Amino acid sequence: MARRVLDQLRGGPSDGHVDLRLDALKLNYDMKGSPPLSRSPIPPAPRSSDVLDPEFAAACAECEAGKPCCMTTGQVEDAGDSTRKLVWPVNQGNPQKSMGMIAKAKDGRSLGYDIKTKGAGKSCQAMYGSRPGFKVRGHYRTATVPLTQHTHPIKHDDAFSWAPALEKFVPRDLLMAIAVSDMILSLCTAYRNTQGGGSAAVTPDICVIGGGMGETFRVYGYPEAEITGKADTKVRVAFTTGGVDASAEIGGSLNVTYGSHKIEGAARGIARTSTTRSSPSKEKAPGLVGQIGSIIGNFSEDVSLSSPKKDRVVDRTDPASGVSFEMGLAFEAVGLKLQAKKNTPDLEVMIGKLITTVTLTLSGKLDFIDLAAQVLLSPAGAKLVQEARAHMADDANAVRGELRAEVEVSATGELKHEIASSLQHTIVFNGDAAPEPAALTSNFGGKLRIHGDAKILLHVEAEVWIVDVEAGAAGILNTGWTWQMKTEEIEETAADGTKKSKRQRKKRYYFEGLIASARAYARIGASTSVKRKPPSQRTAPAQGTHSSRSVEMSQTGPQAAVGSNKWNDPNSPQGVKYELIKPTVPKVTDNIPDWQDY
Repeated sequence: MARRVLDQLRGGPSDGHVDLRLDALKLNYDMKGSPPLSRSPIPPAPRSSDVLDPEFAAACAECEAGKPCCMTTGQVEDAGDSTRKLVWPVNQGNPQKSMGMIAKAKDGRSLGYDIKTKGAGKSCQAMYGSRPGFKVRGHYRTATVPLTQHTHPIKHDDAFSWAPALEKFVPRDLLMAIAVSDMILSLCTAYRNTQGGGSAAVTPDICVIGGGMGETFRVYGYPEAEITGKADTKVRVAFTTGGVDASAEIGGSLNVTYGSHKIEGAARGIARTSTTRSSPSKEKAPGLVGQIGSIIGNFSEDVSLSSPKKDRVVDRTDPASGVSFEMGLAFEAVGLKLQAKKNTPDLEVMIGKLITTVTLTLSGKLDFIDLAAQVLLSPAGAKLVQEARAHMADDANAVRGELRAEVEVSATGELKHEIASSLQHTIVFNGDAAPEPAALTSNFGGKLRIHGDAKILLHVEAEVWIVDVEAGAAGILNTGWTWQMKTEEIEETAADGTKKSKRQRKKRYYFEGLIASARAYARIGASTSVKRKPPSQRTAPAQGTHSSRSVEMSQTGPQAAVGSNKWNDPNSPQGVKYELIKPTVPKVTDNIPDWQDY
């Protein structure tokens, strides 16, 4: 009945009984026990949306830009701690618009946190009967609610980068502890409002939004994170021509919480992998997890270059690449926790103690004979070296000579980050960030280097290729793989134009390449004619190929030649340089390659 009467009024009746109908409607409405109307049923004049029902409007809020009107007060608060809140209106005396929240495990693996909205005021004028209120945009939905108190559950993505390629090498428990500690520390140095996987925006829904009255509150969620305990891990990796074999054992006790992921009471797990030549990918993860991935992935990638291509006729039993290293990972944390800070919209990091250390011991050699022959020699010379190598491995074939293109490797140094004293740092969500505590970066840094001492000797019967190994990009040794960490003073400009400095953690990696120079070629010896019988069948480990052809060589001498067409470029002068493995940068200095944020 009421809806039909309103429809009649909306149609613009011309019989002069509008007031009578409204009185009847009001009486009927009151008799039903319903609340009084909050807005006028009389629409504005056609094409004049700003013309309101004057009698009805007299009882509503009159709004003025830049001042609270229908909504006089409002706030967004942490549903679990009423001391943490954002208050409306936002102005010069109350500039806070952002708040951090701790997202905890809810049902199953999902994460979330709860916020409350509430306010005070009176109804708007005609056509805006739903105002004032709040528009709440969460991760998955948008809702419009009145000023009365409402609780809003905000969902949070429970994503975590486990560096899956590394789980074959490093026990998952330790990877998680290191990754969580890196995440907590990165908040101390690189907070941005775009951080947080579960964010919410709360905007006042009012009549007049000018003059800052419509400022949006933003809430950012971070997974609950806490670590206590210690762990020591030995990661043993063997790189061979045929593949990668690794094992790791972890000892200690860890308690780790990160969102819905938990480790309780023990560090456990043994990582074991045995693969063909496909090596672990170079990890792009940040922090120490990324450094560990770089050490295994980058070095493995270069070792893979010593593996002959598929179907090449060679014997790889001796010599061959065989490098084993043991990476020591030590981790200890006491009271490492990310938590909400009372009486503020900020978060804070608590650290009683944190120590992470990476060391490396390494030995073995990388065999680059096939690579060296392919790059340094003509196709005929490379073929002779490859076939002679297969024959020399068989005692039944007495081919004389010496074939060596190898890099002896060893390692020194460590990467370390230590916070030995109690640290409490506020993650500020409004205004300038709090100054970094000096303890955060005072013991951060180190240099871990794999040294490579290269030798190249190519001599088959009377065929002698004279080759020198050059210094790598750093200009010191033949080659090397280097990982570095440091802190750097960086100057920033604050919002008010003032200059300030902060300490930024940095890292870099570089490989110096493997460079050789072709000095000469010589062919010397008495006139002979030699034919060697086929060698016994030998299976190449990874590809299943074998060598089965004989080698014929003729020598007419004595003679010697320099600058022979055995070189790739017969027109190049003596001493031309060849990059067997390209370095990551042409040279290494204090600033080359670039340092990246840790």
